[in-house]
Formats: sequence, structure tokens, C-alpha cells
Amino acid sequence: MRIPLRIATGAMAAVGVVPAAMAQLSFQTELLIQDTMFNNPVSVAVDPDGAVHLAYTSQFSTDSTSKEVWYATNATGDWEYNQITNNNVREEFPYLMIDSSGVLHLTFHTGFPDSGPPGNQVRYTNSAIRPLIEAGEADLINISPDNVSYILPKIDVDADGVVHFAFQTQRFGGPRNDIVYTTWDAVNGVGPLVFLTNNSAIENREPAIAVGPDGVVHIAYEEGNGVFANPLVYQNNDTPTGDFQTVGTGLFVNVARVGILADSTGKVTIGFRNDDTFAIIESNGAGFTPMQDLTARGQFRAAFYDKFALGPDDKRYFAFCHNIASLGQPGVYLIAETENGFTEPIRMEGNAPQSNVSASVSVGQNGTVAVGYTFSDFRTTVVADLYIAISDDDACIADLNGDGVVDADDFFLFLQLFAAGDMRADINSDGVIDADDFFAYLTLFAQGC
Repeated sequence: MRIPLRIATGAMAAVGVVPAAMAQLSFQTELLIQDTMFNNPVSVAVDPDGAVHLAYTSQFSTDSTSKEVWYATNATGDWEYNQITNNNVREEFPYLMIDSSGVLHLTFHTGFPDSGPPGNQVRYTNSAIRPLIEAGEADLINISPDNVSYILPKIDVDADGVVHFAFQTQRFGGPRNDIVYTTWDAVNGVGPLVFLTNNSAIENREPAIAVGPDGVVHIAYEEGNGVFANPLVYQNNDTPTGDFQTVGTGLFVNVARVGILADSTGKVTIGFRNDDTFAIIESNGAGFTPMQDLTARGQFRAAFYDKFALGPDDKRYFAFCHNIASLGQPGVYLIAETENGFTEPIRMEGNAPQSNVSASVSVGQNGTVAVGYTFSDFRTTVVADLYIAISDDDACIADLNGDGVVDADDFFLFLQLFAAGDMRADINSDGVIDADDFFAYLTLFAQGC
């Protein structure tokens, strides 16, 4: 399936008739897995050659000890798969990233063996230890000890190849959860655990981590006892001793689903959901800018994403799921930065039988954009199907039937789709089929391929 995406050169302007100056980007979407398993969540990474890599969990129903971590890649031209874990405990929330040298890094949390205490442990491997298409249990490194439960790891890698981790504790009937930081490298192994929080009365959850070009580590997370949202906390180790410090952001609203980026200049972007709006703040040398809404207020409850992405030109990309029909059309959405601002949320896909349950975005050094996402359904049990959308610069958007020619067949096909309300006629990807799409397609049809 081909999904057209047009990125405008004007701020917040990916709507209406397609201007001549507008850059066009098309996605080829492929259903990778549709079986009896719950294949969710997914994490995506694009390597310097444009090959796409995925990590995901697969299990019977939504939670079971059959939950294992899988890896997939199209590096050879065809999709290949490898089951990395194979045991009788659940593995969850894989997080995949690629460093500047092209090494793939994978982390996740795993349940303790049956003989151990209840809880989870952070594990890790990379493609320098063994290519992930061949990796197995013997290639996994235990990052956290087994005396406390640790979950939801995120990672970034510095210029020296040191892997930086942020994750949280998972208490069972005891004190509130804390945020933990550590490192790993091939020479020194696992570094000491550094507890960034230690407050038994306040919940700290879901950290995100980024390492700047100067080696400064940036960590953001929620702090508070709210169920759905809490105040934002930002810490970095830009101190004479390298110890972490809390830095004020000037943000005094509750947030959820925090993510963080540090670009090649050291600028930090923190993204999050505030109420039913996706927003960001960014560092400006003297602190942080005021909150900038990237979606209209009250229209998108952004959820189920694992990270944000930077392009080779430091342009920022955000992908998320939205499932609340009363707020706006459900779907998987992408927001992309342009020279003069951000696009409107662009609906990648949205026809999930039940709900959109994960989204992940990555951009390669060659500019290839990949969005992995999953849909839940109910067949004999609850399942989740895995999709990948990859940018295709050679695609011709006006060639709707894909026969390599733009002709009357494409025009009449568009009219049929338009009259039927088929989302393939949503040419400007704003979630609505209207006159703007009709005139946008006329422009593309006249341009040909």
C-alpha cells in the first residue's frame, strides 16, 4: 500500500492544494506479520545504508510467559527474522537504536526465572557482539542486578561507544519507583547503578535518555502519583564532577509519555503529551523555550510510542498512536520538521480493527524514514499485527494503480475512492476527504511522473 506524505516548506502547512515548492515523500507500507500472536510493541532503527531493523515482542494474548523478543531486518533485500530470547519468562518493551558507527543496540526487560524473586531485569546486546539476525540467549548481558525489579530501559550511545541506560525500579508493595542510570562498554562492562531519585512518597516513571555531542547525558521523566500524567523532571550531568543535577524547564503542567532528543549542536528537545495535545519544549542556551503545541488543543491523545528521531540534518520526527475517536480520527500519525516549522499531524494509517497499539520512528543517515506500528485485533484471541512504512523517493503518488503510468485509469480510480470516502483519497493526509484532496490530486495528476 502506498501512503502519500507531503511535507510543506511553510510552518504547519501540510494541508490544502499542493504548492509547487512542496517536497513530496511517499511511503510504501507492508504488513509483515499477521498471525495468532500479539506482536507488540515494535521499535525501529534505520542504518546508514537505509536498511530497516525492527525489534518486537511476540506472545499468546497480551501477557504471558510465551512473550519473547524477536528481531527483523530487510538488509538483504528480503525480510528475515530471528527469535533472540527463548525461555519460560516474559520479555517486554524492546528498545532498538543504531549508533553513528552503524552498530545496532538492543535492550529490554525480562522476568526473573521461576526460581528467583518476582520482578524484572534489564538485558542488552549489540550487533558487534553478534549480528542480531544470529543473536540468542548466550549473547545477552545482564545490566541490572536481580535483587530489585527494573523495567522500561532506554539507551543512547556516546561518541566513544559507551552505552548509557535509563530505567525505573518496579516496587511490589513497597516504596515508590525510582529512576536509575548506568553505563556499559566492551572494556569496563556494566557501570555502577546511579539512583537519580530516592523518594519513597513520590512515583518516578518512564525515563527517556539522550547523549549530546559533548557527552552530556540528558534524562527526562515523570514525577508524581498521578495515574495518567505528572510533572516533568529533567536532569543532566553537565557538572564539574559529572554528577546529575535537576534543571528547571519552566514547565508547570502535567505531562505523559516523555521522550527526549539531543541534536548535533547539543540542543535538547523534550516531547510529551499534555492533556490531549502533543507538545515540545527545547533548550535555548538560557533554559527552555515555552511549550509549543504540535497538535491542535484537545484533538490528539498521543500514546504508545517508544522514541523520537533526528534526520541527518537534525530535523525532528515524531510518530504516535491516537485512539480516542471523540477527539479526532484514530490512527498512527507522523509529524515531521521542515525548514520553517512542523507539519500538521499526518495520518499514516488508521484502520485498526480494534486499536493502534504501538508506533516507532527512525531516520537513517541517507534520509530514509521508517515508521513501524502495530494494530490489535480479535480473531481466536487478542492479536497484534505488525506493519512497516518506509519512505520511497521513487514512488509516484499520482500513479494510484501502481502500473507505472499516470493516465485516465488513475484519475477514474481516484474519483471512485473519493466518492466512496476511501482514505486512499486523503491526498493531503489530514484525515478528511474533501475538496482540498480533489484539487491536490489534480495538481499531482497534471505533473505526472
